[in-house]
Amino acid sequence: MKNTYEQHGKTGTRLYVIWGNIVQRCTNPKNSNYPAYSSRGICNQWRESFVDFEIWALNNGYRPDLTIDRKDNNKGYFPDNCRWTTKDVQASNRDIQRNNSSGYIGVTFESNSRNINKWLAGIRVNGKRKNLGRYSTPEAAAQARNVYIITNNLTNYTKNKGVPK
Repeated sequence: MKNTYEQHGKTGTRLYVIWGNIVQRCTNPKNSNYPAYSSRGICNQWRESFVDFEIWALNNGYRPDLTIDRKDNNKGYFPDNCRWTTKDVQASNRDIQRNNSSGYIGVTFESNSRNINKWLAGIRVNGKRKNLGRYSTPEAAAQARNVYIITNNLTNYTKNKGVPK
């Protein structure tokens, strides 16, 4: 087993802080995020060595303006499940939130004083929210979001499942 605290001179760097946060949320029961991450885990190689994590990061597109993202949120922090992405892409790659009434990413119900009772499709690109229109059904709104992702070649964005492509 490698020494987690090996001397590397990188303590306090952004990459070291990212690594430390991953290790904490996956292994420390006192961490507030532990319940959501502990069952998904982190590979032994990364858990035991910052240097191994750093080598992977630098060989797989790490830049200071990117964040680490798990491609499949049901899986843990493993080299084949992680990537470096923008905050917008990471925000699109989320599990459906508990309070989401549509069941689709980027689709919300809009009801206001003018009785506009429609499903609103939207996406965040380059830090700006883009409204993609109002639809009669959540499926139609989800489909519009998928079409926008495909048409604009936003390959890192998560498409909604269960709607026509």
